[in-house]
Amino acid sequence: MKKKIVFTFLWLGLLLGQTFAATVSKPTARQQQEAEAAKAQIEQLMQSQAATAAQTDKHKFRMIEKARQQMDKLANKIRKIKRPIDDLSGLLTTIGIILIIIGLVGIILGLLGIGGGYPAGGGALFLGLVLYLIGKYVL
Repeated sequence: MKKKIVFTFLWLGLLLGQTFAATVSKPTARQQQEAEAAKAQIEQLMQSQAATAAQTDKHKFRMIEKARQQMDKLANKIRKIKRPIDDLSGLLTTIGIILIIIGLVGIILGLLGIGGGYPAGGGALFLGLVLYLIGKYVL
C-alpha cells in the first residue's frame, strides 16, 4: 500500500512538473512585449509617412507598404505564441473533466457496494479537479 501511495505522489509530481515545463510563460511574455514595441515603432513610422505620402515619391510609399507587411508578420507571430498554451489548457481541462466523471462514478459504485470505489474514486476526483482548475484558470 505504501508503494502505491509513493508511486502516486511521484507520478503526480512528474505530471505537474511536465505540465509546468510545457508552459513557457517568461519567454512568450518577453517575445510579446518585443513584438508590441516593434509594432508601435512601425505604427509611428506609418503615421509620419502617411501624412506626407501625398507629397513624397514612390520610394516612401514602398516603405509604408513594407511596414504594413512587417506588422502583419508580427501579428501572426503573436497568434502563434498563444496557440500552444491554449492547446495545453484545453487538453488539461478535458482530461480533468473526464477524471472528475470517473471519480464520481467510482464513488457511486463504492456507495452501492460494487467494487472498491472509494479510494480510486476519490483520487480520480481530486486529480481531475486539480487538472481542470489548472487548465481553466492557471493557463
